[in-house]
Order: sequence, then structure tokens, then C-alpha cells
Amino acid sequence: MDLIRDRQTGRDLTESDIKRSSLLVTLSDNGLEGVIAEGGDHPLIRSHIVVQGKEATRDFLRRRELARPFGSTTLYIDEGGSYTLVPRDFTSGGVTPRHWLSDLPEGHCLQSTTISDLGIDLIFTTTEETFDECQSALQGPSYAHPAAALALAGAIYSRRRYPRTLMALVSDGHTDLCYCESGHLRLANRYTIADRVDLLYYITSVWEHFHLDKEQDHLLLFAEESDEIDSATRLLRDAVANVRVNDYGALCAHPEELADIHSPVIRLALICG
Repeated sequence: MDLIRDRQTGRDLTESDIKRSSLLVTLSDNGLEGVIAEGGDHPLIRSHIVVQGKEATRDFLRRRELARPFGSTTLYIDEGGSYTLVPRDFTSGGVTPRHWLSDLPEGHCLQSTTISDLGIDLIFTTTEETFDECQSALQGPSYAHPAAALALAGAIYSRRRYPRTLMALVSDGHTDLCYCESGHLRLANRYTIADRVDLLYYITSVWEHFHLDKEQDHLLLFAEESDEIDSATRLLRDAVANVRVNDYGALCAHPEELADIHSPVIRLALICG
């Protein structure tokens, strides 16, 4: 249980600690990252878990070290499949997620997560193998998609700071773009990218489509640090004056407390609650 000790005291988390904390987990081919935190306007991070490598992650999940009665358990998972966003009014009355995402690959299952502040359900897929592993390894997990965290962060930022904001979450092989206007989501989509040229193309295309202003409007770009991102950002500044890269201070008062966390998705989820 060393991985889930209190990072401040070094002691094991008590049952009381567990019950009043939330567990946030991201899962990818590169491994697993998790945070145990007490919620509120200023989340207290109790424990930070990092497991590197696909096989090491599977071994860790089999040991069920995270199968504890947390106040909530949310798994952010992205296996590269498609997703769609649907207004909540359209998913009531017995309409199932399958109605909105009917092209379901063999060996996959549908998941749905609600973005309450936006009145939207995000419907996506996971493999049945991953779903079965996580159901066994975690206690009552909720499944969420990284694009949900990005969209909510964009809505909050455009409501509180700058009313026209484009958000980008860059991952291996694709980027998710969300455009928000005064707290409302106007676009959310995934684009396949091979290099920085593709990234620049899709960002500038969306920017021009919504007639965003080079000097007045904002682009917030989130990604794990890399030379490719740094290079793309320098080129973007020719088209967008206000480019912020991994600027969590634009969304919260104490971004330094998130410094040890690698995943932009967990950072955004912690900030947006």
C-alpha cells in the first residue's frame, strides 16, 4: 500500500480519510496516474500515484490497491475512439447512448458522462477488456472522457475571465478542441494530427471559423511538456496573440500545488471539481 500513503505525513490513509476523499485516475498505454484529494474550492491532495508502463499498470490494477470506498472514484479514459456530445434533454425519455453513437466496434462498450454545468452528456467508448479490468480494480467507478474536463474548464474560463476562448488538449496522434463563449460550449471535436503542422492547421481553422480576434480572444493549450509543443506554440503566436500553454493559474489561485501531477486532465479535473 506504499503508493497510497499520505504524502504529507507518510502514514497510511485511514478509512475516514478514504471516505471523505475523491480518487481521480487517468489510464493510457503509457501507464496510470492517480490523485487522492479532498474536494472543495481548494482541493487537498492527499496522495499521488504513478505507475509507468502498460504491464506494470495491469499488475497494479490486479492487486486492487485502489478498490477502496472513496467518496467518489472517477476514471478518465481515452482509448482513441470517437465520442459525441448530446444535450441532456435529448438523452432522457428512455433514449440510450447507443442511439447517439451507433457505430460501436466489436469488443467495445459505451460509456456516458454528464457535464452538469453545461447540461450535456458526453458519450464515448472503451474496450470491454479495459472496462472489465477497471470494474474489478476500482470500487464503483464512474467513467469520464478527457474532453469532458476540457469542455468544463473552457466554460468556466470563458464565464469568469475572457468570454471567447478556444481550448486545446494535445495528446499522441490527436487534439481535442473546445470553443466556449460566455460559459457556453459552441464546439467540441477531435482532430487527428501527425505533427505540429496539423495542430496549427486545425487550431487556426477553428479560430477563423468563429471569427476570433487575434488580439482580444484567448487560446489555452494543455499538453504534457515536449519540444514539439514548444515549437508549435511559437508558430501559433503569429496568428494568436494570447496563447497560454499549461497555464493553470488562469483557472485557479494556487497552480503550484499541481506541479507534481503529469496529466493535464487530472489537473483540469481537480480545478473544475
